[in-house]
Amino acid sequence: MELPPKPEYIHNLEFVRILTPYVFVSRIVMSKSILDVGCGFGHSAWFFAKNGAGRVVAVDLDEVKVRQVSRFYINAQNFAGFVMDAQKVGFKGEVFQVISA
Repeated sequence: MELPPKPEYIHNLEFVRILTPYVFVSRIVMSKSILDVGCGFGHSAWFFAKNGAGRVVAVDLDEVKVRQVSRFYINAQNFAGFVMDAQKVGFKGEVFQVISA
């Protein structure tokens, strides 16, 4: 299991607390399409994309955060990041099997 890079401003214990739920559901998301709403700095999106998700779409209202998350995935075929209001998410014809918030 591969873990995302830990930001310097987060303490080790806090980082473990953030990732624990994603480790728990990692088998559930295997090969599935995931919508990560409010992706923040992208730890969950990164974790899912690197650990078996079929496709990960991350959305956040904060453009800086979406840019940072997208840097994790420069060459990834199974990731897309969008600046978008979570209350107005619109993906015509797109189906997600898992939604992470």
